[in-house]
Amino acid sequence: MLGGVVETAFAALQRIGVLHSPALAPVEGRYQALLDNPVYLSGLLLAVVGLTFRRQAGERSVRAWAVVAYAALMVSLGLGLEYSGERLGIAAGAGSVIVALLSPALRSARRRVVLLALALAFGVALGNWSLPGGAPSASSQLAATSQHNLLYGRVYSWETAIRATLVRPVAGWGPGRYETATESRRTLLLARAEGGDVVFSDAHNLVVEYLTTTGILGLASLLAFLGFAARSSRGPLAWAAALIFLHLLLEPQSVEMTTLGALCLGGAVPRGPLAAYAPSRALSVGSIAGAGAGAVLGSCLLAGTALMTPSRPVADLMTATKVLPPWPDVPDAVARRVYFDNPASARGSPNARQAEHYALMAAEDDPASEVPWGVLGDLDAVYGDRTGAVKAYEHAVSDNPWAAAALSQLVVVTTDTPTRTWACERLRLLGDTPTGCEAPGSASSSADEFHP
Repeated sequence: MLGGVVETAFAALQRIGVLHSPALAPVEGRYQALLDNPVYLSGLLLAVVGLTFRRQAGERSVRAWAVVAYAALMVSLGLGLEYSGERLGIAAGAGSVIVALLSPALRSARRRVVLLALALAFGVALGNWSLPGGAPSASSQLAATSQHNLLYGRVYSWETAIRATLVRPVAGWGPGRYETATESRRTLLLARAEGGDVVFSDAHNLVVEYLTTTGILGLASLLAFLGFAARSSRGPLAWAAALIFLHLLLEPQSVEMTTLGALCLGGAVPRGPLAAYAPSRALSVGSIAGAGAGAVLGSCLLAGTALMTPSRPVADLMTATKVLPPWPDVPDAVARRVYFDNPASARGSPNARQAEHYALMAAEDDPASEVPWGVLGDLDAVYGDRTGAVKAYEHAVSDNPWAAAALSQLVVVTTDTPTRTWACERLRLLGDTPTGCEAPGSASSSADEFHP
């Protein structure tokens, strides 16, 4: 609960403009507090809402000052949910209120439940009122969902995931490889809903994610584990875990939320015979060693993530490639910065060779991603290598059939009329008509018109 208050306080500080660090800048007008995504802020606050309802309203006798304190907590949680701009937080918060009102276990505390629900609603209204005009709020996002069906992008992504699962149904595509499994299978409906260049690296659904990446065996193991744990769970932490896993049915996994959900679920299980279990010395030493290794790896992740801040020098980005796992985003960012900080460099210059080196590193780290091939195409195009640029862009489109950026640049650099016509037709299906696609055969082939 304290964590929820602290995160809401930082979101409020972001709102009034006190925090000026680039790492704490709002994400598309939404506030994430100390977390790296507003989605995770919404999930955390949602868990605290459930925990608060069950803990406070479940008590038979509560002093007046405690009721006021819990009401103030709910106001702050509603404020934070609204600042996060996440519609699921508002919808699930309303659902938790309904469950609390109907729960037989909370029947004796019905008045306190109503008071907490009103406090939560007041916090949401206060957050909506205090946001600047045009800023995305959670309630406005929820209204847009009902009007424009903004969840369609997730549904289309899940359809793509099912097709990928049918290829490898038993063991899946491998943990963390959802993007690899689905990117080349993206449909026009998904591209129109989310954008041609927007690719989900996560299913935004815990069940679909594990079915795709670990197959039927992995999903069955996960559901069995969660089922046995949930069957014995009790109390406020059980409510918090339930809301977190509900959140994970429509939002991506994260180190913060997935771990917190598992901890809450484990903490909700009553202590049994294993509570008196004394581990052996070898197991204790192994646990300490494992915790130390985890701390070192976690520190590397934190340090590498900090070095990846866009405002950092190129040297820091290069260091991040050595500290972080082989994620293609890191060398891709280095390649773009190395070249575009000195765009006049000749093809054989050290600067150009370095940019190509990091772009190829990104392609090796994730051969199924179109992003590094788009970078290689950009580099070949600015150096006048039309053949190399066309091959790179075609490779990008083979990985993502609706990669709008690669298709647009392919229209500019190719001299092959059928290829240009094909790329233009795909862009028209996406609802875009770039320069060179206004009419058949009108595409320009001037290298001067290339804009990476």
